[in-house]
Amino acid sequence: MKTFTKMLLIDFKRTQLRNFAALFFSLLMPIAFYLLFTKVMNQDVPAKYLISFQKQYMISMVTYSIVISMLFSFASLLARDNLIGIPKWLRITSLPNRYYYLSKLTNVILQNLLSIMLVYLVAATVNHVHFSGQEFALMLIWLLLASLPLSLIGIMISMIHNENTRSVFSNLLTFPLVIVSGLWWPLDQMPKFMQHIGYLSPVYAVNAAGQALANGETFQWSWLWTILIWFVILLIVLICLNKLRNRFSQSVS
Repeated sequence: MKTFTKMLLIDFKRTQLRNFAALFFSLLMPIAFYLLFTKVMNQDVPAKYLISFQKQYMISMVTYSIVISMLFSFASLLARDNLIGIPKWLRITSLPNRYYYLSKLTNVILQNLLSIMLVYLVAATVNHVHFSGQEFALMLIWLLLASLPLSLIGIMISMIHNENTRSVFSNLLTFPLVIVSGLWWPLDQMPKFMQHIGYLSPVYAVNAAGQALANGETFQWSWLWTILIWFVILLIVLICLNKLRNRFSQSVS
């Protein structure tokens, strides 16, 4: 336990205190987009729907922040560790690999928690957005747990050794995924084929369920099934990729 605690503290310093660029994109950009859409580009929203729009868009920007954290910050940190050989070093020590990955995942969850609190603080201060204790707790638990499939995508992205290629791939995956999942614009305003894709996206399920829980609306179990199915699929893909990488490494050596 002491070993895990030390790893957790070291990762916290690297993730939260020494990685300003990642914090900027995962924390400040969602806040900037939230202010832009709710204070500048909200002229077409009827007054009676304005409060609901401000709450829903807050959840959307929190979800956007979580996507950035998992597909950029988490993936970049794992790739950097692979580059300097930390996983190889762990394999020749008595330290369990699960401590390493659990420490990384705990830190990215803490970063997501910080993002949720900051975006909510801005929404409450600027737009007077408020939730009941139960609504906020349910929304918080869901957003943190339902984002786990995205962490598997982050691990897969970290397997790309070239930093430029990894960055390009992350951008090519993240922003279409965010758009087609309805985080910036409602899905019903998009073409039908994009709607069909969006409804199957894990990001859409994270966002839609988060909004429903935050507004005290009925939770649809299809959102949970979407998350679970994606988790299983991505886990299988990750295991297969890891086996292929190990075989390739053995053949090269």
